[in-house]
This record gives sequence, C-alpha cells and structure tokens, in this order.
Amino acid sequence: MGGQKRIGPLLRRARWAKEVSDQALDRMLDCATVRAVSCDDFILRYRDFNHGFYGVLSGRVRLSIPAVT
Repeated sequence: MGGQKRIGPLLRRARWAKEVSDQALDRMLDCATVRAVSCDDFILRYRDFNHGFYGVLSGRVRLSIPAVT
C-alpha cells in the first residue's frame, strides 16, 4: 500500500484528477495494484474482459486496435 500512496502526487498532476477529491483518490489508490511489465508484454488484448482502469507510471505502451471486418 505504501507504493500506491507515493503515486498520489503523480496522479494529482493529471488533468482528469484535478476534479477528484482527495478522499476519492485515496480510495482508488487503496484498491490499486502496481505491477511491472516487460517489453513485448500485453497489458490487455482485444476481446479481453475489461478489468478496470489502467495507468502508465513510467515507460511507454503501444496501442493496436484491430480493424473490424
């Protein structure tokens, strides 16, 4: 849980978080899981069940959206 609390100041700088109360942000962080992924790992694949909200704390991700045929 300590790691999530240190993320609070980073999130507070995000445009969407400026309107979120401190209590709501704390609750969101209490429910959060921080994990590291390696290069070429998939965070979410097409047709995967949506498990919630994702954020990137460092690094970068590549988005690929398949064409609907």
